[in-house]
Order: sequence, then structure tokens, then C-alpha cells
Amino acid sequence: MSPETARPLEWEAQQLEKARKAAADTRDREQKVLKRQQSGDWEQAQKEKAQQAADARASREQKYLQQARDAAAKDRKIEDKSDQ
Repeated sequence: MSPETARPLEWEAQQLEKARKAAADTRDREQKVLKRQQSGDWEQAQKEKAQQAADARASREQKYLQQARDAAAKDRKIEDKSDQ
């Protein structure tokens, strides 16, 4: 085998090894994700995030409602003072 033909074969072997490693890494990641999903950790984390977001939204809503009540009460007080 001449050096000119050895280089492409060497390069192909390197590329094949890289592809095998990438495939193995992908399989490992897939297995980790599947394991996490099966154990319920991921689903539980998503439920907790959704609950926190809902709680934050409800808290903001209550805050805005209270501010609106306070503003309405102030408007009434001003009107009451001007009528007297």
C-alpha cells in the first residue's frame, strides 16, 4: 500500500471512529433522558414550575386588584370631601 492510499484510509478510519463515538454519546444521552422521564423527576419538575408560575400569576393578580381597590377608595374619598 502506498502512502498516498494510506492517507485516505487513515482519514476514513478517523471519521468512522468519530461517528461511532458520536453515536455512542447520543445513545448515552437518550438513555439518560429516558431514565429521567421514567423516574418522574422531569415530569415532577415541570409540574412544580407550572405551579410556581400559576402562584406568581395569582399573586400579581391579587396585587393589581388591591391596587385598583385602593385607587377606587381614594377617588371616593376625594369626591366625598368636595361634596361637603
